Amino acid sequence: MKKGFLFSFLFLWFCSIFYLIANMHGFHLISFKNSETEKNIKLEPIQEQWGLVHILAEGCGCSEIIADYLLKRKPQKNLHEQVLLLGETQKYATKLNKSGYKVKISQELNGYIDGVPMLLIHNKAGEIKYSGGYAKTMVTPITKIQDLKILKQIQSHISTEKLAVMGCAVSKKLQKEIDPLGLKYN
Repeated sequence: MKKGFLFSFLFLWFCSIFYLIANMHGFHLISFKNSETEKNIKLEPIQEQWGLVHILAEGCGCSEIIADYLLKRKPQKNLHEQVLLLGETQKYATKLNKSGYKVKISQELNGYIDGVPMLLIHNKAGEIKYSGGYAKTMVTPITKIQDLKILKQIQSHISTEKLAVMGCAVSKKLQKEIDPLGLKYN
């Protein structure tokens, strides 16, 4: 009797731990479509320049990695670089602004963006030519960020693979779907 109870307890404990670990790890293996973003984003007036729009969110480790990357590499000359921060964050807004990026804190896009970090590239006419992720894999501190490589390919009319946005969910509906227990998103 004791062995049966102990076995049942250990089995349920193991299954619970396995479920929690799989659920927590799975958060960053989901790719987001962000299909409404291109139609609903309003870009600042462009002075006949190509541009990058970096969409990041507070509380997202992947977004923080991209923000740190942007702070290290500084804005590129002859490019209109803008950072849209979703949420009430001030953590990176001041630093990015001082580094030369145009920073906008936005609440309006929350309904149109499923996941971040997201990269938009627009041409001189303001037409979005790329909408996707920064790398082929989830963004980590050792990930090679490909924003400038993607831009050069597009400017050179080289076929560019649209990379999946892999990171953090920002839409409340999607957060509830992928995290019904509220372990990460609450």
